[in-house]
Amino acid sequence: MKTRTANNRTELVIVLMFFFTSFSTLEAQDEIVSSFYLGTNTYNTDGLKILDDLIAEQNFVFTSELHYHPYSLESQKKFIAYLSAGNQLDILGLEGDYALGYEINHFLETGDTLRLKTLFDLHPEMMVRTETADFYKHYIAVKAMRDSMQTDFGVKGLDVCYGGGFKGSIFTIIQILEMSSDSTLFKTVEEGKLMLQKKRLGDNRVRNWVKVLKIKLNDAEPTFLQSIGDYNLAELSNILFNIEQSLEVKKGKMKERELEISHNFKRYCYPDERVFVQFGYSHVFANLENRYGINENTFIGFLNQDSTYANRSIVIQFMPWEGTKAYFPLLTDTEKEQIAPVVLKRPFPQLVDFRYMQSIERAFDFSIIVSGSY
Repeated sequence: MKTRTANNRTELVIVLMFFFTSFSTLEAQDEIVSSFYLGTNTYNTDGLKILDDLIAEQNFVFTSELHYHPYSLESQKKFIAYLSAGNQLDILGLEGDYALGYEINHFLETGDTLRLKTLFDLHPEMMVRTETADFYKHYIAVKAMRDSMQTDFGVKGLDVCYGGGFKGSIFTIIQILEMSSDSTLFKTVEEGKLMLQKKRLGDNRVRNWVKVLKIKLNDAEPTFLQSIGDYNLAELSNILFNIEQSLEVKKGKMKERELEISHNFKRYCYPDERVFVQFGYSHVFANLENRYGINENTFIGFLNQDSTYANRSIVIQFMPWEGTKAYFPLLTDTEKEQIAPVVLKRPFPQLVDFRYMQSIERAFDFSIIVSGSY
């Protein structure tokens, strides 16, 4: 894990200047993000110290979330702060398509807030902006943390283009292609821009556009490919792969989605890297649910069938509160009754070791308990 060598004071000044810049495309309350979001002084990670010994040997940390719940994003930042503090984070894995990971990386490196804002128009799952679940503020906070702690972890989108559609991926492809002034793919780019204006995109249209694009890329002049650069050319290839993968998954059932997520993990995350991934309950603990018709494996289960990746994971159940009532998804009533007395005594963000509770020791390694305030 590398650290940045730039002058600390200069870095901090740049970060603070970034936060106090006015963004005309956003509402007034979003224009200033204070230094409240900077580093571990805000995200007290003492409660996660219980993981210190475990992550010495198990370098994949998986937590579950309830989508758009106020504490899911706070939990994610706390884990990022904890792992970054010891320079122990190489990759943040997202429950999003590969192009989304590319865009978040672009924002972390450049601070391009206007392009980040565009994501909200193209990724329906990121449209939620409430007092407690604002993705724009969340990623600004992640950038602030990354900059102030002088770490360089990357972001990978591990999912398929399932719920949010393909507009985000097409947008990113266009951004990469327009890095070159060459007219080789002008017509294809223009067609892609027209597709972004459509209210809905049919799968066949997306499939045909990708097919034509791949043919033209194979026939493109070397100067065009060189102008894009090897890195972006490789990323373009990964995004196209992700779209084709997604089209196939949409034909099948949720089980195929889990399998493809595990393939993506192995494709983009190496066994010796420290990886933190926060996915929804149905992916981390899908073997406990029947609503998708898959009770045999999550993507983590598929991942652990590979000897190279097996026995490297720590799985943590995230349990927020709803008001004054403890909320324990995926647990039986008996298990909730067992856990409640322990939970109510624990402040956020304590980890409670439930491995020795007989009724649930096979289901969870740990559980993170989140109180009603932070």
